[in-house]
Amino acid sequence: MAKGRYMHEAVESGPFIHNAIPMGSFSCVVQKLLEYLNPPSIHPVHSYIENEEEEKRLITGAKMIRLQTANWTSVGAYQFLRESFPCARYIINIRSDFEGQAKSVATAFGDDSNPSEEERDTILQDIQQETNFLRELAHRFGDEKAKLLDMDDWKDNVSILNEVLNWLGFKNCAFDKIVHENHDNYGHDDQNIHVGDECQYPHA
Repeated sequence: MAKGRYMHEAVESGPFIHNAIPMGSFSCVVQKLLEYLNPPSIHPVHSYIENEEEEKRLITGAKMIRLQTANWTSVGAYQFLRESFPCARYIINIRSDFEGQAKSVATAFGDDSNPSEEERDTILQDIQQETNFLRELAHRFGDEKAKLLDMDDWKDNVSILNEVLNWLGFKNCAFDKIVHENHDNYGHDDQNIHVGDECQYPHA
């Protein structure tokens, strides 16, 4: 049995007996799970299911906010994502203002709105480690597969987000403004965004 072709070798006896599991088997499961977690809107969903050409044009995405807090390294996360979603691109968002982020975490999630210096130092250390994780992950993917953004740069500069649209492959698309969700903790922004009448994704 050739090494490297299987996630797990065959187990021929015992309670966990199974045939060899080929590389990529888990990828299909994870991709289907993502589709179920974030399906198209209910009205055209049947057309996507019944029409193979329409299904090919469907772009699936997800927002993940706890990737850097899981019990794995950036290498492990990179290997899992690369194998599970080989065609995906990743927008990785960080915030370089560690002090401001630590203050935000302390007031939004802490029991005390005025944490001690020791508690602030712990929060700050965690944020720095998590940010390093995300930077390393972006570096491993490279510029073709991952775009590293700093929220402290783009939150007041829509042109940075428009560069991301171009990087993703969209044509004639540009955000006319930035929506600030979770403004002042969990505030909702009701602005409507326009990306242009000629906006398209030519690869779909």
